[in-house]
Amino acid sequence: ILQAKLGIRGATSFDVTNACMGFIDSWLVADSYIATGRAKLALVVSAEFGTDISKLALNEMKKGGDIKHLAPCLTLGDGAVAALISAEQVGSTFPKFVAGVRESFADHYPHCTLRSFSEPMKTNSGPLFDAALEHFPPMISRLLKRLKWDASQIACFVPHQVTRKMIELGAKIVGVPLSRVAVTLDRLGNMASVSVPFTLWESWSQGRIRRGDRVIVLGFGSGLSVGLLALEF
Repeated sequence: ILQAKLGIRGATSFDVTNACMGFIDSWLVADSYIATGRAKLALVVSAEFGTDISKLALNEMKKGGDIKHLAPCLTLGDGAVAALISAEQVGSTFPKFVAGVRESFADHYPHCTLRSFSEPMKTNSGPLFDAALEHFPPMISRLLKRLKWDASQIACFVPHQVTRKMIELGAKIVGVPLSRVAVTLDRLGNMASVSVPFTLWESWSQGRIRRGDRVIVLGFGSGLSVGLLALEF
């Protein structure tokens, strides 16, 4: 639909769906197409209607449903974002994609499930929280070591917007002060796959990220899937 409305002819168009990881996965797929010469330009778009799931969860809770497993749905929000990814650096104000890391830890998949869009999502927050804190800090450490970056050089850390506690503990483990951590959860909720790219854009547009800055983007979703993007502005 979007390709038709934009009048784009001859491009390859397809969906990549993986819960909250959809945008980062799509970015890495686009990078693969560019790196192998199959494309020079990619448009990555994500849109979420999280409040639909919130309403289902609220109705289930009113009927006596398990509040513990349904409450995380009430943080979900709506949003949309798009990014144009080019084979060449375009101007000096746009970020350069330096590296990406992606892993899945499938033994945690039962902790967050959405069986159908007519049912609310059910989340076992405690084990999922612990699994994320177990896996993503070592991944960030390995990425920084590979790039020969130090945590003190990270001007902005853009994590997935799930819980404030997760964001603060994760930043502490990684060694990034909270003053350098981007947060939109308190105003916009968890917009699933939109959260990370939107928070990145807002940080740039508000001047929290400046030319020459190094940025780490962290996404994770049910699976448990974890993805990292290292950017230089």
